[in-house]
Amino acid sequence: MANIYPNPYRAYPVWKHEAEHAPGGSDELKGLDISQFKPASFIADINYPFPDSIQTVAVDSTGVKWTSKFSALIFNKDLVKSAALIVNSINTAVTDATIVVEAIDASSGTVLGSVTYSGGVVGILSGTIDLANLTSGYLTVQVNVTTASATVGATCDVAGIGILLQYGFA
Repeated sequence: MANIYPNPYRAYPVWKHEAEHAPGGSDELKGLDISQFKPASFIADINYPFPDSIQTVAVDSTGVKWTSKFSALIFNKDLVKSAALIVNSINTAVTDATIVVEAIDASSGTVLGSVTYSGGVVGILSGTIDLANLTSGYLTVQVNVTTASATVGATCDVAGIGILLQYGFA
């Protein structure tokens, strides 16, 4: 099988570098400006897992039941093309509770995106995050019970919450 990855020890050819410039953007390899790149010439997916997101929370009353101790730094939010909240697993036996996993601004508490869930065992859930109202530059996550279960002592297991950001020039 042929190696599809470029040789990391070989220098990047200048002619290839020049081909990546927008018209009129030829310059040396230093001092590049974002406007000199072709649209979508750089895209990177960055995943921010929350290591403390394996939680068992009570769902027999409403309110925020857990907030992560970790925050994700969102650098240069103008370059973020899309943002998603990912929940790998939610598991509860009760079907009368509504559990909302929320991505929030870490300092203001503003909810920027959420995933809503009611009853049973579910695999991966995802929802979009709107970074327009992010003021602090830091995102964190929380579990909020919006409709309580009538079952006293009811709980919910939440696991593997993360934020996925796609950065890119366009």
